[in-house]
Amino acid sequence: MFERIKNVEYDMPPNKDMPEEAVDLIRKLLVKNPLERLGASSKPGYTYADLKQHKFFKGLDVDNLFSEKPPETPEE
Repeated sequence: MFERIKNVEYDMPPNKDMPEEAVDLIRKLLVKNPLERLGASSKPGYTYADLKQHKFFKGLDVDNLFSEKPPETPEE
């Protein structure tokens, strides 16, 4: 399993409960080469600014995230 993780050999099974935006973000973060990893490069399309603008974060003020009140969570 460690070798598969190290070599980024994984499959994302279809999951109807996971939004496509989340799957896309995960795939773009789990790239072995940092120059091709979203948010970890100065290469256009892969910068930290590009990460913050990913469609998964739509409607979220990423720059002021730490000053925002977290959403309520349902009681179990």
